[in-house]
Amino acid sequence: MQLQAIHLGVPDEKEAFDYRWSLFMAAISRLSGRTENDNKSRFDPETVSILNLPSLKVGRMKSMAPSEKIDFILSDKLRLESWIKKYKMDFTKSSKDSEKLATFHEAATRLKLLLDDSDFDKGELRTERRKALKEINDLFNEL
Repeated sequence: MQLQAIHLGVPDEKEAFDYRWSLFMAAISRLSGRTENDNKSRFDPETVSILNLPSLKVGRMKSMAPSEKIDFILSDKLRLESWIKKYKMDFTKSSKDSEKLATFHEAATRLKLLLDDSDFDKGELRTERRKALKEINDLFNEL
């Protein structure tokens, strides 16, 4: 008697996951009218856009306490800082991307305006605000 291997056609885990994911994304795109590429670009964390800074969205911070507001603004400042660092690694001084530079300046200006709130005039928040403003200004001295 001779034993023979039988191939059952069971895909490995990655192939099975990829297949199920593609079916899931196809179903979502049919329901919402979006494509898979739209979803990728929409949730790309490195997209440089003011729209990706949550603190700049109108009405987002109305019901927050001052300490929550400043933390929210500081997280956006860190995101802006990471964009600028990535930008400096990708481009040399001679080949600057003017659209990204304009976005950086606009975002920084808006963050500064948010930090110029009377809620941040008390105690520890005042020093955090001053520190954040200094860091934002230093970012642009390097560009």
